[in-house]
Amino acid sequence: MDVFALLFIVSFLVLLVTLVVMHIRKCMSKGDITVKEEVETIVEKCYFETVSDVATKWKLTLPKHVTRIKLRNSRKLRNKRKGKK
Repeated sequence: MDVFALLFIVSFLVLLVTLVVMHIRKCMSKGDITVKEEVETIVEKCYFETVSDVATKWKLTLPKHVTRIKLRNSRKLRNKRKGKK
């Protein structure tokens, strides 16, 4: 009976120590989170600006719809002459 009581007390103390350590680590890491968030926002801004620039340049280089249809039809005819599907 004494062994079980001792194990119960030790496990309760270990649980308390674990909770205290977790709470301390949580409080200490709050400062790091703001720095990480600032870095993430800077990276996101750079990434999305770059992506939007690339998207606009790509749209500018696309041929008009009529030109795309003509090119597609010429490819179809060329493949038909070569015997492809």
